[in-house]
Amino acid sequence: MSEDIRAEAAQYYDANPTIPDDIAFYKIRLPSADASVLELGCGTGRVLLPLAGSCGYIHGIDQSQAMLARCLQKLRATAIPPTKAWAELGDITAFALDRTFDLVIAPYRVFQLLATDGQVDGLFRCIRAHLAPGGLLPPGGSRDRPEAGCCGQVGRMPRVRSRWA
Repeated sequence: MSEDIRAEAAQYYDANPTIPDDIAFYKIRLPSADASVLELGCGTGRVLLPLAGSCGYIHGIDQSQAMLARCLQKLRATAIPPTKAWAELGDITAFALDRTFDLVIAPYRVFQLLATDGQVDGLFRCIRAHLAPGGLLPPGGSRDRPEAGCCGQVGRMPRVRSRWA
């Protein structure tokens, strides 16, 4: 992992007034109460923790050690067991887990943080490897950009669809 550019921001992230209220958006996309969810860019657990009570299992990945530490602290504080929710340090463009998920999410513009085509390709390779047959990948834009495509990125979907469909 490279330098944690979000280390200082982690302590203030949950107080950010510009973060969308998107929990309900993801909850209604759960295919069932026992669904498994993969959250890419789970950060401090802003989405992971509320979804943990509505699904069978949720697994988060984030590259910021500081953000992840806050998420794990919250999981321990709420006594959510690791069999119900877990988060780990990792690169969302290059990871391998020994399972698939019914729902893969990347809330709040995670996709827009990817700087290169190689990262975008890596992300979609990982999603494809971890999305269960019939699984869902809802958009992860924000309310101020409803026209945003998959994971909040405008304009890239035709290329992505042709390469990963």
